[in-house]
Amino acid sequence: PALVWPLRGVAIAVAGQGLVRLAVSACSSQQRSSLSFAIVTLESFAETTASIALVAAGGGAAGAAFGRAIGYAVGATVGVVAILRLFGLTPKALFAGRSERSLGRRIAGYAGAVAIVDSVWSLFMQIDILLIGAILTSTAAGVFQAPVRLLTVISYPGIALGAAIGPRLARITPDSRPDPRPLVEAARVLLVVQTFAAAVVVAWSVTLATAVLGGGYAESGRIFAALGPYVVVSGLAPLLSNGIDYVGGTRRRMTIGIVTVLVNGAIDATLLPRIGVVAAAIGTDVAYVLYVTGHIRVARELLGLRPAEIGPTLLRCLGAGVPTAALLFGGAQEGAAGLVLAGIAAAPLYVALLLALGEGETVRPWLRRLGRMTRTSIRTRYSG
Repeated sequence: PALVWPLRGVAIAVAGQGLVRLAVSACSSQQRSSLSFAIVTLESFAETTASIALVAAGGGAAGAAFGRAIGYAVGATVGVVAILRLFGLTPKALFAGRSERSLGRRIAGYAGAVAIVDSVWSLFMQIDILLIGAILTSTAAGVFQAPVRLLTVISYPGIALGAAIGPRLARITPDSRPDPRPLVEAARVLLVVQTFAAAVVVAWSVTLATAVLGGGYAESGRIFAALGPYVVVSGLAPLLSNGIDYVGGTRRRMTIGIVTVLVNGAIDATLLPRIGVVAAAIGTDVAYVLYVTGHIRVARELLGLRPAEIGPTLLRCLGAGVPTAALLFGGAQEGAAGLVLAGIAAAPLYVALLLALGEGETVRPWLRRLGRMTRTSIRTRYSG
């Protein structure tokens, strides 16, 4: 019964969330990421401010839910204004008559496929929490959900690259073929970044759990450590799925999503009673690897992506990531000083190993960019 008002707040937020997602997608499709950034930033600021104020005033979970509703109401308003300006429309366009019927049917049909895939994805993101709560306890669900929510940030580079590259893959004519090279380059960069992030998460799992989440989440350290494979591939999921959507391949993703949910649920249901909450992390790892593998197969057929173009990069990243994780783990065992020294040495070691293993084609351009940025910053600071 105590969830009645929180659910009402969430219901209002969902309506605004739909408009925000529509506006962000519309801006991204026109390669106007700056507008998408403005919409999301204003929504996030309004949600954070309202949630803190309402919870501090004694609103509890309902206050947090209505803070979310206020945030999405602001985001939806800004999003509608952005769409009107982006396409040169007046507010009257929102109340115009029906569009061409055949076009409406095509859009509705494809939107239906996207809705199904998104629904399956939402279930995939919640299946672990639901099963942990049903089989174990709600406390165990919190122990698992806290690190997963924190690690969601690691997938943001993949989301950003997917939003930037996806519209460029759309077919200009029915016979045109998309150029997979930007997708391949982005996948390689993501593997380099995500594998280093995985090394940090696995090696410093206990430190992350206690320092970031608090002493009450010490058990979450096992979850951080077990989610290493998920961290490695999490960036590829939004990159590939976005690209496939823009070339009309959403229906091909349905089977992948359904199979992924079933596999994740089966692993959780089987292992949770036996080994506890860490079973959900194992299920997430297996499901994500399966999800990304399935999307690579679809991308090979629709986008011309060749697995051989990114497979060697993955192997080199793992070859560099394991020694880096060992260094970070050793530093963590030596206390604060060792933690700092290992952290300083980790990135150079990882890059040096990548270069030694032959991944210079991916790493060197970013090193040159970093060098130019550093030189520019020094000249700017000391000029005059």
